[in-house]
Amino acid sequence: TSSGTVPRLNLTYKITPDTMVYATFSKGFRPGGVNRTAQVGIGPYQADYLKNYEIGWKTQWFDHRLRWNGAIFDEEWKNFQFSFLGLNSVTIIVNGGSARIRGVENELEWVATNNLTLSTSFTFLDPRLTTNYCGTQGVTNCPTQVSTEAFGPNFIGPQAPAGTNLPITSKFKGNMVARYSFDEVAGWKPFGQAAWVYQTQTAPTLRVDETQVMGMQPAYGLVDLAFGASIKQSMLQFVVTNVADRRAQLSRFAQTVPAADNQTYIIPAQPRTFAIKFGQKF
Repeated sequence: TSSGTVPRLNLTYKITPDTMVYATFSKGFRPGGVNRTAQVGIGPYQADYLKNYEIGWKTQWFDHRLRWNGAIFDEEWKNFQFSFLGLNSVTIIVNGGSARIRGVENELEWVATNNLTLSTSFTFLDPRLTTNYCGTQGVTNCPTQVSTEAFGPNFIGPQAPAGTNLPITSKFKGNMVARYSFDEVAGWKPFGQAAWVYQTQTAPTLRVDETQVMGMQPAYGLVDLAFGASIKQSMLQFVVTNVADRRAQLSRFAQTVPAADNQTYIIPAQPRTFAIKFGQKF
């Protein structure tokens, strides 16, 4: 059992009818639980708490042709929960100490002409451990600890030292979309759209010794195209996803403990795909 408070405070100020700024403080939590494993030394995991400090803005410019929304935030994560594979490939959840995530996010949408709309959104993150993770609940000082991996070099010290990037979290992620609406032809409203998404590399797991065995998940960028037309309540589209046929890695994982098996599995992006889509509004 555990107890606490989860407050939320939000202040907003409208500078002009088209410009609003806000500040938010909030706190959230996830409850603890019990691990279903017979592995020695793995007990229940505790609740984790996140404090969020955020300043943001929502604005419109140039007679509402440009919208710019964004935020700057700092998140303090206490006793955070993370999961990994234990004996017999059973998922184990433990508390990893403390971490913080600082970032900036932006969203821009610009009606460049009556036919062309451009939009983009992107996020910069700095997600780091603020205490050492030693693999034992409550222990953060272990400079001589040796982590032996059968398929990798011995790693001396914490399994994840303070300053280690949090896993599965890219430092940059963004997208860009360009959409052009052509002049109406016999009641049909044709359009074309191109979309690009990109993210930087990520670590598949928190532990540095396991990441050395499994390898980093590389950065990737993907492009999609769509061409179509609408008439009244109907729409017909020809879509090409992953135009460059990239084998982007969406995730990496191991079926068992990396110390016992260095086989890494990869979930790739769907290969180049052609599709025809039809939509009907009623």
